[in-house]
Amino acid sequence: MEERRDVALGQSLRSVDGHTAKETELADLETQERASVAVFKVESVSYERIEALKLACPPTGPDEVFDPVTFGPMFVDECVTEPADFDAAVFFAEWEPWQVSMLFEAAWDVCNARSVVTPLSATVSKGTRSSDGKSATAPNVVSDTAIS
Repeated sequence: MEERRDVALGQSLRSVDGHTAKETELADLETQERASVAVFKVESVSYERIEALKLACPPTGPDEVFDPVTFGPMFVDECVTEPADFDAAVFFAEWEPWQVSMLFEAAWDVCNARSVVTPLSATVSKGTRSSDGKSATAPNVVSDTAIS
C-alpha cells in the first residue's frame, strides 16, 4: 500500500520535462553546492624554499621568526598550483579569515608531510556560510593524494 502511495505521489509531482519537483530541487541544490566549492591543488615545496620565504619576510616583532602578514600569501602562492590563475594576495584580501587559514594549514601540512611521499597535493573545499551569517559548513581537506 505504501509503495502505491509513493508511486501516485511521484506521478502527481511530475513536471513537464519528466522530472519530479523533488528531483529538480535536488539538482538545483547540487548545482548550488558545486558553485560554492573552490578546489585548490596544493603541492609541497622544499624546506630550503620555505626558509628562503621566511628570510624574504623579516620578523616585525621580537617573538617572530618571520612576518606572518607577508609570509602567508607568499607561502600559499608558492604551494598552490591550481587554479592556474590563483593570486594569493587577492585570496588573502577577499576571502574570510577562516577560509584563508584552512588553505594555509593545508599547504603547511602538505609541506610537512613531504618526507613521507613527495610531492603531495591537497584538494580543499571552500566551505559555505549561510546568508544570515549564523551558520557555516566548514571547509575541509577533501583528499591528500600522492602525485605520480
